[in-house]
Amino acid sequence: MAISAGNSQGISYLVIENKEILNKVKEAVIQYYEKAMQTDSSQLGARIIVDRYRKEHKDTILWNAPCLILALSEKGRTKISRENAIFCLTYLHLYAPTLGLGGCWAGAVENTVFDNWEPMQNALDLGNRFNNISGAFMIGYPKYKYQRLVSRNPLKVEWWE
Repeated sequence: MAISAGNSQGISYLVIENKEILNKVKEAVIQYYEKAMQTDSSQLGARIIVDRYRKEHKDTILWNAPCLILALSEKGRTKISRENAIFCLTYLHLYAPTLGLGGCWAGAVENTVFDNWEPMQNALDLGNRFNNISGAFMIGYPKYKYQRLVSRNPLKVEWWE
């Protein structure tokens, strides 16, 4: 029931629970970051993620989430399909806690997808449908339950009458 641009709808979902595929996805992201570090040594965030993964076997890509949800657009990856995926996955993000679930955007996965990173294409093995991926979100049962939201800067609003 999420909104969509011009009521275009057209978003479907691929839910991945297969641990082997999830491990391939994580490895593809790590390879993406390793390549980024070769061309730009200032990639401190990438270096931390790679080191934690390679040396400590700590997953800071999917955070051990048991499920990755990909939003697929029936018309391929366009600006509108990306916006529709954002709307749909935001609704999911807001609704998940009512089911006792926690979720988070899988931004590292999205980066590799939007850059058409070949190892991610191989990990997901979707063929031409790889170009239909418009968003990625990880979901599972949260380890911690928070009683309040994180601190935010004050909202800035102007009123023109």
